[in-house]
Amino acid sequence: MKEQEPIKIEIEDVTAEEEKVASGDTINIEEELKKFGQQLADTIQSALNSEEVKKVQNDMQEGMKKFADEMGKALNNVKETGPGQKVTETVNEIDSSEVAQSFKKSVSQGLRWLSQEFGKLSDAIDSEGPPAEDNSKDITEL
Repeated sequence: MKEQEPIKIEIEDVTAEEEKVASGDTINIEEELKKFGQQLADTIQSALNSEEVKKVQNDMQEGMKKFADEMGKALNNVKETGPGQKVTETVNEIDSSEVAQSFKKSVSQGLRWLSQEFGKLSDAIDSEGPPAEDNSKDITEL
């Protein structure tokens, strides 16, 4: 494994900026935040483009593909056996039951409610205001 160099952080002397503030000049915080944000984005982008990160990402992708292939083989083997066929039949019977249908309906209603709430939040963010007050049902009432 390649020996890694320690991270080096350099901090500029901010005495000149402090003197500006003391003399009545103001520092533009918005501009400083913008510069900081850009530097942070550049640093993250550099890290994501590093060879080490690319290698780890490729290794993870290959590992997930192999995992999926092995799981697929195992599931196909189980389906073809007698006990596997019995499990499949039982699952199909449960899936068509009244309890399963009720569960699916409840999950569907909950997801619809959650989606609507996220839509309201998104609209509020887009309009830069607080979310509209709503007297709709609470998720626990569904």
